[in-house]
Amino acid sequence: MQSSSVSIPIIDIHRHIAHPALMTSLASIPREVFIEHLPAQRNAQNDTKNIQTSEFSDIDVQVQKQDQAGVTKGVLSNPFPLADLKPHVGGVAHDIAAILNDDLATVVTKHPRKLDFLATVHPFEPGFAEEADRSLTQLGAKGLTLTTSYADRWLDDPTLDPFWEYAQARDVALFLHPPITPAWLPLSDIYPMQEMLYRPFDVMTSTTRMIFSGLFDRYPRLKIVLPFAGAGIMNLLGRLDYSYQTSSIALPTKNTAMPQRLPSTYMGTNIYVELGLSFSPTTVQQALKIFGSDHVLFGTDYPAVAAIEEQIAIVKQLDLSPTELEQILWKNSNDLFHLDVQSSAPSPR
Repeated sequence: MQSSSVSIPIIDIHRHIAHPALMTSLASIPREVFIEHLPAQRNAQNDTKNIQTSEFSDIDVQVQKQDQAGVTKGVLSNPFPLADLKPHVGGVAHDIAAILNDDLATVVTKHPRKLDFLATVHPFEPGFAEEADRSLTQLGAKGLTLTTSYADRWLDDPTLDPFWEYAQARDVALFLHPPITPAWLPLSDIYPMQEMLYRPFDVMTSTTRMIFSGLFDRYPRLKIVLPFAGAGIMNLLGRLDYSYQTSSIALPTKNTAMPQRLPSTYMGTNIYVELGLSFSPTTVQQALKIFGSDHVLFGTDYPAVAAIEEQIAIVKQLDLSPTELEQILWKNSNDLFHLDVQSSAPSPR
């Protein structure tokens, strides 16, 4: 276990913010370009009802909480408005991405030593490369973030090959997150299934489709970070491997690709995980066994979930070597997203 005399940096790779200035900017976008609001989306609006408004919308309050928890740097992302666009909206997707990226870049300037951000683009729409380049080179974005589906379209879609080719050539890491309201959701549910199951299911579905489409064989240098300790996919790897080995996957067309190796072997190579919302030492231990300590990143999903200290404590209570603890808490994120966080010197006893 890491000695208490050493102060370890902590990078939270999974952070969000939404404030009134952004909402005002997005209000200029015509509402007809967005998919209709389903009843389930009304439930989504209640997801943050237990979170203080200032904590969700005020970056100064967030940084204060971050400091209190001992987090060195938080990495902000906001891909969500793009996931709600109707297909084939064209240039408006580029406009929204620019609004989102400019907003986060501005937020980061308030606390540049304590914050960074990941830029977003709409991978299905034209102009993604130009906006990604602008964000990475001019705005200072440290990587890219996508949602795991876009209006019922998944990330294995063959039309996304130009995007994946760009990401590999640019050598940029990507953080995936489910949409707030996946378009395939049931119209209503009396339980909070959206938060508990539907969003993780979106992550698992998109990841499985990416693997079985041969995406990581065509683009072997892609680096993808899954949220929520893989959102449950760890428990399905045996099933995926069995289906692959027995050729029990019913391919829709003869031209559909298949992965070149067992699905589980992409974990810990192309695929990383962050630990936000795992809330379980057993889940963290399982992630370490499956992905390896060099492919597990610390994250919280704050302020959607406010328990930063609890999530740090879960990692620190495990019987980890000093090297493993540092990899998880900061080094993996630092290396993958080039965050320039420096190791802390030993603190006085």
